Amino acid sequence: MRSICAFGIEQIYQIDKLGNFLYGKVPSTLSNAAGVTLSAASGANFGAGNFSLNFFQMLNKYPKSYYNKIRNRIFEANMDEKEFFYKLGRLIYRIDGAYEAYGRNGKIGSPNLLWILYALNDGGKHSQKQLCDEWAIPRSTANTIIKDLESKRYVTLSQIKGERRELLVSLTAEGRKYADGILSDLYQREKNIYDNIHDPDELLAALQDLAAKVQLIAKK
Repeated sequence: MRSICAFGIEQIYQIDKLGNFLYGKVPSTLSNAAGVTLSAASGANFGAGNFSLNFFQMLNKYPKSYYNKIRNRIFEANMDEKEFFYKLGRLIYRIDGAYEAYGRNGKIGSPNLLWILYALNDGGKHSQKQLCDEWAIPRSTANTIIKDLESKRYVTLSQIKGERRELLVSLTAEGRKYADGILSDLYQREKNIYDNIHDPDELLAALQDLAAKVQLIAKK
């Protein structure tokens, strides 16, 4: 994606001509953020000398939405920090809202139960503090859910060496069956989305880097 943005705004008409060839009608006249209008009259030329075969194959492999992202990224090059974080916040809440809606369905009934099972189902042991901190679950809510799971023999609690008040939480064999039954449909939906992400490793790395930097907001 970075190399595509490096083409600069003067290449946008040629990108649109390629998009038209691949996907059908696209805008014939465009204006960038600076008000510069680009059209067929600009003399832009589409040919083998402008785009590599790899670029053509890349666009041809993905749907029109991917092509539109390329256009949008070029035209939003002048986006400032306020607009960036506004759009980022909306996207985060849309993603979180999708999981919350899924967690409220009849099979689960609680977004917080969904996140606790999701976290515990990685096969490891997690402290209650870790669950609360990493998944933004209120301590009292997490304690209530964990006690309920323990009463149903879905989890076990064990003391952490050197810690008087903190306990490790892990799923029992019965708890893993329960979690798998709850989460199997979600895992399949996530797989369908994952299979259509162009570069999941790059996306995750960028989000991890951003999440680390955003922690500065919470500092006093």
